[in-house]
Amino acid sequence: MAGYSKRIVEGAFFVTISSIIIAILGYLLRLVLARNLSVEEYGLVYAIISLVTIFSIFVGFTVPPVSLVKYISEFKTKGETEKIKKLIRIIYTFHFVSAFLIGSIFIIFSKTISKGYLGSEKYFILIILYSIFFIIVPLFSLLKDIFRGFQKINYYTWANISQPFFLLIFTLLFVSLDYGISSVFIAYILSAFSSLIIFYFIFIKKVFNLKNLFTLNFDKSLIKNISGFAFPLFLVALFDIVYGRLDSILLSKLASLKDVGLYNAAYPTVSSIWGIVSSVVVFLIPIISEISAKEEYNKIRLTVNTLYKYALVLVLPIMTFIFLFSESVLNILFGNEYIAAATALKILSLGIIMQVLIRINNAVFIGNANTKIMVKFLMVGSILNIFLNLLLIPIMGLNGAAIAMVSSFFVMLSISMVFLKKQFKLKWDILIYIKIILLNILVYFLILFLKSYINNPILLLILIVIVGLTYMLSILYLNIIKIDEIKRYIPFFKNKR
Repeated sequence: MAGYSKRIVEGAFFVTISSIIIAILGYLLRLVLARNLSVEEYGLVYAIISLVTIFSIFVGFTVPPVSLVKYISEFKTKGETEKIKKLIRIIYTFHFVSAFLIGSIFIIFSKTISKGYLGSEKYFILIILYSIFFIIVPLFSLLKDIFRGFQKINYYTWANISQPFFLLIFTLLFVSLDYGISSVFIAYILSAFSSLIIFYFIFIKKVFNLKNLFTLNFDKSLIKNISGFAFPLFLVALFDIVYGRLDSILLSKLASLKDVGLYNAAYPTVSSIWGIVSSVVVFLIPIISEISAKEEYNKIRLTVNTLYKYALVLVLPIMTFIFLFSESVLNILFGNEYIAAATALKILSLGIIMQVLIRINNAVFIGNANTKIMVKFLMVGSILNIFLNLLLIPIMGLNGAAIAMVSSFFVMLSISMVFLKKQFKLKWDILIYIKIILLNILVYFLILFLKSYINNPILLLILIVIVGLTYMLSILYLNIIKIDEIKRYIPFFKNKR
């Protein structure tokens, strides 16, 4: 088990660092936009992005990118190099053709879409610009999935950082040139193109010498195998996109662009956090795939419980901080106009731990090729989310959207845990989980007390840091995390360059 654990830690270490950098870059981008656009214009940007992006589910259709992660790892283990080539070419061809067709439709009907969706034809050029990005970006995104499949952590990490980095740089450039709201859309195109060129050459020179990424000669048996595994993932992606984009679309139609802008200050705050903390699961899929192939299910049980424990230890304090300081977070990051999203941020913060645990469960199901199970609980959660959005947004605006999302997260997590326990005969470390939860409740009330009676922000920050250090020492004292666990990985970190 030590070998698998170290590989997970290795992947988690580098990808977590990159995820933190990406989150910072993302916030800087939003800060630039929020400071240079009105709340309505900021909402307009994400209303357009949400509408076009929701159709990304149809890119590649039944051959989603995660197929690369699973099957490259599997074929590499078996030494089947030719199958890897065929797999990459098939998926690249499917994705480019479908992205081109969908993007072209948006470009051709951009004026009609702009008038029907946004109430005016004047935004059509923004739809055209983002549609061009929509066509280009799958070619780059697939390279990242290839790096994941080959478990090339360093290349995956740099690729992950490159596009948001270029996006921020180009946005700053065009904002300084007074391109206004068009700045970010032009930047999206240039960032995707730049990243594609750089990492394509890295791919063919350093990872796998495959210069021709497209084919018209399809291996029907391979497509059948991929589709059998991947079609449920198509449905999973369809349901998953409900949470990423549909809220903004419904808010733009049932509320206002201002609500879209406010919601897109609150939602990314929590989604970036669960993205960072759950980044370990990026490299869990191929590892679970290998363990499953060897039928070493006891190692899956141990891995899941370990990940749950560390997720709770790390995420619950972050939830507490976001919940208690939502107004300050929004004011610092986006400005005074966005404090109106504080209640929505408090509600969404409750869903952070749920989403992290759901992602861990999903990684196990994907790695074990049980994607049909995922479809069941994601379908229930997605339908509930849509229903609650339609019910609550007209009444409560962005707060209704936040309640709908967190409620559906709770239902999905509950169902997925039942399936996971049944399939792998899991015995949850309930006592450990209770210790962590009680400790965090104590931290919550302690910080709430300090916040209520201390007005000096510097002193309050110092005391919060002391509380945090005490929390970590308590984790060790209560044997939630043992010293031996930490010592096990110290040599690994010392040897990293």
